[in-house]
Amino acid sequence: MRRTTKYAPAIVARLTTLYGVPWFGRPVRVDVVRFGKSQGAYTSNNPTHIVVASSDPGYAQWSSVEMLFHESSHGLFRKTQLAIEDAANRAGKTPRDLWHVVLFYIAREVTRQELAKDGVEYKPYLYAIGLFDRAWPRFRSPVETSVQPYIDGKATLEQMVTSLVTAIP
Repeated sequence: MRRTTKYAPAIVARLTTLYGVPWFGRPVRVDVVRFGKSQGAYTSNNPTHIVVASSDPGYAQWSSVEMLFHESSHGLFRKTQLAIEDAANRAGKTPRDLWHVVLFYIAREVTRQELAKDGVEYKPYLYAIGLFDRAWPRFRSPVETSVQPYIDGKATLEQMVTSLVTAIP
């Protein structure tokens, strides 16, 4: 996790602003194990505890930084998750996993943008392993179109979730 040290302050500041919550008040336990569950990394909450499998090739190089912030986001994302779910319920839609796709997208884009400031070319996990296309193809365009303006400070959370829920099938 040495790669994380340089980028953590900027990524933490951006994620907490986007999620509208402070960063954790105490240290978060992170266990790096050789083999983990099928998904390679997971988080439990109350307290937040992250487990990452070091043998997962998807977490090589800069993906390890993104994944650490993705997993951390599980402990911070509840406000955003509820906003997405409430908007979907009001629209009469039940888009399973949409909140998780948004969490993936925000963590990946903030990480990508911060790395790009140093000239690091990074293909985020969501795209590198084809997760969008394999698991959530119907969410790709709505998420890219609706969430990016929110990350870039051009839309509010309410505008983002309204646009997102309107755009999903």
